[in-house]
Amino acid sequence: MQDKNTAMLKEQVRILQGVVNALLRKLPTSELEDVRRIAEEYAVGYRVDEMITSRALDDIFTRTHLDI
Repeated sequence: MQDKNTAMLKEQVRILQGVVNALLRKLPTSELEDVRRIAEEYAVGYRVDEMITSRALDDIFTRTHLDI
């Protein structure tokens, strides 16, 4: 049962990554740093490890530029 739930959660994350990437591509490049800063502040508020946050945001913003 755990594997099925894990697989579903991973698929939801992939879909959300696609949505986030699509939204970020619509923003002017000049606003992306503000978005990243706000995302970092949000993660801090939820006590997400700084290294995990940094790596995740790097991946998201790299994908945004690669998916264009």
